[in-house]
Amino acid sequence: AAIQAAYDQLATQPGFARLRREVPILATWDDHDYGWNDSDRSYAKKEESRKIMLDFFGEPQDSPRRSRDGIYESWLFGPPEQRVQIILLDLRWNRTPWDRRAVPQQRGDGFPGSYAPTLDPAATILGENQWSWLEEQLQVPARLRLIGTSLQALSTGSQWEGWAMMPRERQRLFDTIRASGAGGVLFVSGDTHWAELARVQPVDSGVRYPLYELTTSGLNQGWEFTQILNPHRIGLPYWKPNWGLIEIDWEQ
Repeated sequence: AAIQAAYDQLATQPGFARLRREVPILATWDDHDYGWNDSDRSYAKKEESRKIMLDFFGEPQDSPRRSRDGIYESWLFGPPEQRVQIILLDLRWNRTPWDRRAVPQQRGDGFPGSYAPTLDPAATILGENQWSWLEEQLQVPARLRLIGTSLQALSTGSQWEGWAMMPRERQRLFDTIRASGAGGVLFVSGDTHWAELARVQPVDSGVRYPLYELTTSGLNQGWEFTQILNPHRIGLPYWKPNWGLIEIDWEQ
């Protein structure tokens, strides 16, 4: 009921209502759309959350997003020479719990987060079905691939939620891209309450080209109390409410 009420409130916001009328929206979720804060596969009402979200965004009743183990999906846009693939992952439905660690009660500059990296081979972010699906999607011809991952994929400086908290899964993501031969991968992420651009070089990922990630979050709140490290960050982070825009210049 609380999640339904939140969507109802969002629908009344004039700016969002106009956005929904005038442009296509491809949506995935993170923890608060899915369940409780930092929630994982154990959340008991994920089926209810899925129905509410997909109904809100007008997903067809016969969509595979309504029946598979998560709301992950992909789309293609443009002619072959300018084809863009958008892949939206689901980092909640199948994810095993994070390993927690002791943290200071006082949050200040450099406060790193609540979790510790785990090397447990059974730990997973996507689950095996979604991993197999992603491998198939990366075989689809496209010049540019925008992979929407609700949690940061490249950052290794934070101990908040992120792929770095499951290093085996993070490396599997890189290995999957490398093995597929897929070019033009660009990550888009959120969750963090700040915005930044990051890059991981081939020597660190095993992928034949640099991987970039645009993080933009959040639209209505920022975290100005802390300075989270990210060794892969390009330039400075932006700590106030923000949104991101990607423009594709095919001449370049």
